[in-house]
Amino acid sequence: ARTDDALAFLAGRVILGPPLGEGHPLEIARALVDDIDGFTRIPKRTADALREKGLIVSPDPDNADYVYRVADLARLAGRKYAKKRNLIKNCLDANRCEYESITPGLVAECVDLQQRWCRARDCGRDPGLCKENAAVLEAFAHYEDLRLLGGAVRLNGRNEAFVLGEELHP
Repeated sequence: ARTDDALAFLAGRVILGPPLGEGHPLEIARALVDDIDGFTRIPKRTADALREKGLIVSPDPDNADYVYRVADLARLAGRKYAKKRNLIKNCLDANRCEYESITPGLVAECVDLQQRWCRARDCGRDPGLCKENAAVLEAFAHYEDLRLLGGAVRLNGRNEAFVLGEELHP
């Protein structure tokens, strides 16, 4: 959706992430009031700005576990990451684990994994997962054109995890 000063990305009737542009999130919400129910996955500063203007802001703990500092994940130091360290140790002890960069030859295996994951979670019943699945499949369909980067993890020879990304700055 576009307002005079901003661009907002909608997932159904919810603005996904902070709007792009100059407008204040509250002004954008007012401009789109008939088209939206709220925001999701917004930064703390945006949530604070909306709260200051009297809007109800609710945390989304189901998605909070996806936000980490890169340096923290690289080291996994401290008590906060003890569970993650134990999970990694248990996995390494029980499996032959290998990491490899995603190349065009590995894309088909990653698509297969995405489809297995989606079937296991019944993505067709959840509009958010359905759209996420479509986006992942589209990304893999244009993996080289988009110049994406990725990695895959094999457990005992079978692709069981992948990650996709892109270079933001040289």
